[in-house]
Amino acid sequence: MKSNEKFNEVFGNQFGNPRGLLGMYAGEKMVKQHVTETQWTIKLLNLQQKEIILELGCGAGYAIKLLLEQTVVSHVIGMDLSRSILRSATLRNRNEISKGRASLVQGNVNQLNFLDGYFTKVYSIHSVYFWDNLPKTILDIYRILKHEGCSTNS
Repeated sequence: MKSNEKFNEVFGNQFGNPRGLLGMYAGEKMVKQHVTETQWTIKLLNLQQKEIILELGCGAGYAIKLLLEQTVVSHVIGMDLSRSILRSATLRNRNEISKGRASLVQGNVNQLNFLDGYFTKVYSIHSVYFWDNLPKTILDIYRILKHEGCSTNS
């Protein structure tokens, strides 16, 4: 295998579960690649007063940062499988985390350990294809959403 093919294979694996410095780089690359989808998704959320929002596969936390610029958002929780990428998200959102408006958790979408009816909105951007058990995760999303809540996946 040629060295550039090996690099592409190793780097390509970083998108599902980023690890180490290369994973942090991949996270920042994803931020730049997904600006349009991120802005579109936030628009689709149709934000109202006192939103409590969960992002599944939050990556480097760019969407969280944009959401927290909206005064109607009370709290955003970002969840990701990767510890490395959560470091980037923490750096990007450290001010809002210190104010208690944002939280980051390491976890798997197959185990959404949140209270029933807790969130007003749940969304995910470019992560659904990494989910192992899509039907179970969708059921869990509806379980943790308030009755008038909504979810979106882009």
